[in-house]
Amino acid sequence: MNKYILSLGSNLGDRLDAIAKSVIFLIRKGELIALSSVYETEPIGVEDQSDFLNCAVYYRTYLMPEQMLSYIKYIETNLGRNHEEKMQPRQIDIDIINWSGGEYSRTNLTIPHKEAEKRYFVVKPVNEIVPDTFKIKASVKKQKLKLFCGPESLRFTNI
Repeated sequence: MNKYILSLGSNLGDRLDAIAKSVIFLIRKGELIALSSVYETEPIGVEDQSDFLNCAVYYRTYLMPEQMLSYIKYIETNLGRNHEEKMQPRQIDIDIINWSGGEYSRTNLTIPHKEAEKRYFVVKPVNEIVPDTFKIKASVKKQKLKLFCGPESLRFTNI
């Protein structure tokens, strides 16, 4: 089975509920190994939008990278994400940060994620569940990040 490190984020609607529902969808196709705390962060790129809730998931599944990406798009769409608009507020955003199969590069998917180590909202939660995945650079630590809640606060209800 393959292991994936995923980053989940939401800044639209009930953000915590969107993250919880995403985890439920993931469990339908695999096994949750670990779930980080949830952090609140300011948006990057387009600043005129609500703050994000972000967390990381360590996950095991039989899905290969292209299948995993398709399933992620399915989850995002089912939770209301519009893939037509880039850098806009979104109900849920799920990124593949890394996987157990090493480097993977296709037109629509590159693993490890090229921007992950530059984003404290990815680095901090990932290192919480898979220690020493990233060496945290001083410039990244300057990004604002505050603890929102522990993983035990997520309410897993049926969708």
